[in-house]
Amino acid sequence: MRRGLVWLALLCAACAQEIDEGDPLPEGRFHYPTGVTLTPELEGLPQRLLVVSSNTDLRYRAGRVHAFDAAALDALVDGATGGCEGADCPVVEIFDLEPALVGSVEIGSLAGEIAATALDGAGLPPVRAFVPIRGTRTVVAVDLDAAGIRCAELDGDCREGGAGFAREDPFVVVAHLGTVFVGHVTLFRDRTGALGFASAAADFWRTGGGALTAIDLGPTAVGGLAVGNCREEGGEQTCTVYVNGRSGGDAQRLFALDFSANAVLESPLFSRNVGPLQRGADSRGIAVSPARERAYLAQRNPDALAIVDVSRMPELPSDGCIVPEGVELPPDAGCPDLPPPTGERPAFAPIALSPAPGRPIAAAVIERAPAGEASDLVVLATTRSLAFFDGATGALVGNVPGIGSGPAAIAVRQRGEGFRLYVPSFGRSTLAVIDLPDPFRPDQARLVAQLGRPREDS
Repeated sequence: MRRGLVWLALLCAACAQEIDEGDPLPEGRFHYPTGVTLTPELEGLPQRLLVVSSNTDLRYRAGRVHAFDAAALDALVDGATGGCEGADCPVVEIFDLEPALVGSVEIGSLAGEIAATALDGAGLPPVRAFVPIRGTRTVVAVDLDAAGIRCAELDGDCREGGAGFAREDPFVVVAHLGTVFVGHVTLFRDRTGALGFASAAADFWRTGGGALTAIDLGPTAVGGLAVGNCREEGGEQTCTVYVNGRSGGDAQRLFALDFSANAVLESPLFSRNVGPLQRGADSRGIAVSPARERAYLAQRNPDALAIVDVSRMPELPSDGCIVPEGVELPPDAGCPDLPPPTGERPAFAPIALSPAPGRPIAAAVIERAPAGEASDLVVLATTRSLAFFDGATGALVGNVPGIGSGPAAIAVRQRGEGFRLYVPSFGRSTLAVIDLPDPFRPDQARLVAQLGRPREDS
């Protein structure tokens, strides 16, 4: 659906003649939004909600990253709803977002998703966010601090420049531990896909002229990126970045790569084609459980939530052993007279494939703890609704319609015992606000507000 909307927007570019070429997109208006994220919660820096306007139809001179104070935005929504909490409450429309706007930065057109990571060091901002730009095959960085938001480059202009990316159509991005990873959602003329990565603190984000390091993925583009399995190893924080390939036919390849702070790679690139066992392909968004060794994929062929076991298994130095009759080896033991296991690789074992409402595109996970045991509530953004699944059973347990066509991403903010979700609509150019008062009763989730003025042609 998103691809169709993108091409429709390009075809409609000629319809925008009433606005002079070169006019800037207003700071408080969304235009074909493609990404949303919340900044890390840090002492001394209020949490920001960042939204990307891609300017896909080239109606304005550039795209834009909008930064809102998350608490002020919530207050704006709560004030407009008047405290109404029932299922019969009307959905409010809020056009004027200026009271919550912190600032914005112009970026190149045809922008993608957005991701933010905390930084720590002399001369560095507390938070840096990254946006892939499909129009120029680059990735731009914007810096955030208590004073606001600005382009990371010294000349202050993020409409051009940025770090180079090795393939066409960079779109998906994730950032953590001071590292940014970027993927491209189509192959175009490239025969092989690539995962790009760089330190979020690299000098070239300020000086320009840099490029992301590319890791070959073989004949697949990237449907989504997620970070999980964070743990302490040797006194250092280490995490895993998961990559789901946008493969076709019976191929559905998953990748995993361990990394530590500032883009230090800690493992080889693990991969497996789970398509034949999973009976599905062409996955888009991916989310990883914060408490269980599972990954959740928004899949298109068929439309489904795919649940995959990503637990680690010892990697033995031999596929088999010759041992005396009657001798049994423990499952995690190496062969006699051979070295011990050389490491651990993800199982990548399909668990379930649950039918989903039409055309899922993005995924998120909300951690719950019934009876003290962690469980997952999985959220999928589909063509026109937000679907909730039980992570343990794969059952569809809630669905919120009316969020707008072409939902592009999901941001989740905890509010007391519940959660508030933000979903940009690419087709409508608005931001949907969904409240989930009780994560154990997702059937009570409801759309409470639409932020921003809808496009006239939406």
